Amino acid sequence: MAAVQWVPRDPPRAVPEAASSAADALFRAADGVFASDALQRITFWSAGSERLLGISRQQALGVPCHKLIRACDEAGHAFCGPACRIAQLADGGSAPATHRLWLDAGRRERQEFRLNVLLAPSARAGTWDVFHVLHRVTVPLHTKSDSDRAASRLTVRERTILQLLAEGLPASRISRHLCISHATVRNHIQHTLAKLEVHSMTEAVALAYRQRLVTMPVRGAAT
Repeated sequence: MAAVQWVPRDPPRAVPEAASSAADALFRAADGVFASDALQRITFWSAGSERLLGISRQQALGVPCHKLIRACDEAGHAFCGPACRIAQLADGGSAPATHRLWLDAGRRERQEFRLNVLLAPSARAGTWDVFHVLHRVTVPLHTKSDSDRAASRLTVRERTILQLLAEGLPASRISRHLCISHATVRNHIQHTLAKLEVHSMTEAVALAYRQRLVTMPVRGAAT
């Protein structure tokens, strides 16, 4: 779903409480809804957003959105920031496609969300309020793939080695880092490849990123 510009025939003056009630009813099916203005300040914060992120409406209103919504993309790169192209739609622009993003939502692991955008007239002439509509992405248990099930069988040591491989460390350095023999490292790698049903370490790391079995490496970790 792309961004949609909603232009009423005779835009009313902004009435914060009335606008909040109407938007809450309109977006009740979403997991969270918030809006930002041309200065990227939060102008609306739904009850769902309060539950989702644990931040009250009073705490959110007037705060730059990128300071509250620290989302990232699938590769772990920052999605939100002062130069966010979604927030810049407040000044007008082409409608974006639906976005996938990951953010912390009261759990130890980041969760995937689908972001849709709706533009509504702002109290400031010539600008828009950018409504961000968040829907949690859930995967039914019965659709779990063989590779998902295989990944769940990895031992703690195998996951640790997979993470170090993702950070670019060769087997020799992993051996020294974990104080185990080079042969033991190679055995763990072979077991991991078999469980993930892949044929190379490159495939294993790529699959690990897709299934979020590893985190993005800290810059410079491999050096």
